Amino acid sequence: MSRVAHAPPMHRLSLRNWCVACGAGELLGLGASFGVLALARAAGADGFDGATPVWLRVVLGLCVGVIEGSTLGLAQGLALSRGGARVPVPRLAALTALPAALVWALVLGLMNPGGQAASGPALEPPVTLVALAGVFSGLSGGVLIGACQALAVAPRVGWALGRVWIAASATGWAAGLGVIMMATTVQTAETPMAMVVLWALAGAAFGGLALGLGSWWGVRHVAAALIGAPVTSAKAR
Repeated sequence: MSRVAHAPPMHRLSLRNWCVACGAGELLGLGASFGVLALARAAGADGFDGATPVWLRVVLGLCVGVIEGSTLGLAQGLALSRGGARVPVPRLAALTALPAALVWALVLGLMNPGGQAASGPALEPPVTLVALAGVFSGLSGGVLIGACQALAVAPRVGWALGRVWIAASATGWAAGLGVIMMATTVQTAETPMAMVVLWALAGAAFGGLALGLGSWWGVRHVAAALIGAPVTSAKAR
């Protein structure tokens, strides 16, 4: 009797797994980043205070950017790898940490230059305006992050799909950063600290989920090429 060799079943990266990876990566990465900033503030180096020396704010930005970016990149790389995609996970994590560190360093370094307090009561912008600012910031930041990540992806699938990855990163971060910024601006000076922490964690988790949802349209095509199989359906299984 002849034996017939059966090929192992082809894996697929599902929408659920991708969103869970992005959500968990942002929750852990952003949570750890804000933990570092809280410890630095307790030590007298407030990264969000313009009175803190610029060099120190830049160093803090680089540190927390590396933490958030590498955590997110690692989670995304592991999701791709477990879905059957041949992707260099450590390289993807490092290439996600690099732009995240640059963005954080710029944000903290340019915050309230000179450390001068504004005269008069501070005016809170409308939540919709904050969300729009997050969307447009996410688009530009997503292009930067996607371009760096594409250096780990494109050598295996070609730059045509590398550009798809960049575009998907932009739309994903537009959705993700919009959610994160909305969650961090619904608080007031009277909000209890426990609620501030809760809102921050919720914003990170749901922002990561929005990142996954917003980028899935392109990620699934790139993942299929990394696996070596055609895309069969837009639905997650």
